Parts: sequence; C-alpha cells; structure tokens
Amino acid sequence: MVIRGVNCLPEEGEGFSGLDADLTGKRLVGIVAEVEESAILLLRILAGLHKPVAGEILYDGKSLYGITEEERSKLIRLNSYIFDSGGLVSNLSVLENISLPYDFVEIDSTEEKKMEEIKGFLSLFSVDRAILAKRPSMLNKSEIKIINYIRAFIIDPEIAFIELPFSRLNKTNEKKLEEFLINRSFKNRKTHIFATQRYSKLLETADAVIARKKSTATCFTREDNGKAAFDYGLFFENQENI
Repeated sequence: MVIRGVNCLPEEGEGFSGLDADLTGKRLVGIVAEVEESAILLLRILAGLHKPVAGEILYDGKSLYGITEEERSKLIRLNSYIFDSGGLVSNLSVLENISLPYDFVEIDSTEEKKMEEIKGFLSLFSVDRAILAKRPSMLNKSEIKIINYIRAFIIDPEIAFIELPFSRLNKTNEKKLEEFLINRSFKNRKTHIFATQRYSKLLETADAVIARKKSTATCFTREDNGKAAFDYGLFFENQENI
C-alpha cells in the first residue's frame, strides 16, 4: 500500500494534509492520534470506507478511489475491517453473522471445517460455544468485539483494519489478541493496520507508525537496525498515561 498526498478536511476530526507513506511490505502498522476519532478516520480512508479530499491510496498500483465501486469491492473483498462497536447484523444469530463472510470467501469449504475454525477462535478468547445461538442484542460490548474479531479473521484476510484493538477487552483477552496479531503479522506475513490512542506492545512492535498531531500526519518506519523510529512519549509529550 502506498499513500500519496492524502488530505482530510479540518471539520472531519482533526484535519491534515499532504500525507505520504510507502507501506509496501509493512506487516504491522499503527495509526495514533491525540483524539481517537482522528486515527479512526485515517484508518477508514486507508480501508476504502471514506474518500479523502485529495490524494490517493494505491493497492498493488491501483488507485483505491480512482476505480469503480465494483472494482474497489473486488480489490478489498479479501480484507477485513473490525469496528470498535456494532458491525453485526441484528436479526441474525452470532453463528450466521460469522458465517456470512466465511461462506462468501471459502466457497469450497465444508460446514465441519468452518465449525472447527469457529471453535478454535472461541477457545482463543475463552468464549462458550453457546454464544453462537444468540442474537447481537443479547451480547455485552466485549462479546460483540470478540465476535467481530472472529468474523474478520475466519476468512484469513490479507489485510485487517482494526479500530482500537484492545477497547472493550479484558486484560487476558487483550494479551491473547496482542500475541495473535504479532504472530500473524511476522510469522504468517499478513498485514494489520490499527488505529489507537494508547501505547502498547503492539505499537512498540509495529514496523510502521502513522502519527497524527494537530494538522500534522507523519509516517515513521523502523530503522535498519530494527530500532523503532517512532517515540510515542516524545511525539505526544503532553499525553497522559503513556
């Protein structure tokens, strides 16, 4: 993915202009900002959900917003987007919600294989299988976030876009998710781009960070020696709880 001269209007969170970044080969990319909505807006722009005022996002040389809706849908359909809240179809069961993307992508799979994969994710997050029969309205906020993760990762996406990764999770599941994402990034060679407002091991491990502060959006990448070039505390020197 390559970002060229992307601009965002000031009234849309905190505006910024002229963001350039080459994320080719980057597996774990963090987007941080003083206001979480600002980080989420940029994440949605990169995912193809919100057109920028100017500039372009290139996927394998193709301009994400310079092609037709049908072409864009084909380009990003193997990716996943995890919303911080919502994201589930209210009149479907949890199992049906998870099955929607899986059945669309894994057309040659079997019901048995699908259920094995679902049970594996439920086990990862220590969630009882009984949740599959429930409707989204019966779930708490943490369960909704977990189901969104399962729904996203069961199709093994090439790119996963994540809003506030650890929001709504308990400490145990936060640690499990952190390990899962890091392993999937650097062992399985899949790409994860996440928006956050807080420091974490995930951000520390990222091989690229896009930081937004006021009207500035800057991309930092790891130096040749592997040392992170982005200093969270220095960039957000007035931020609390670093």
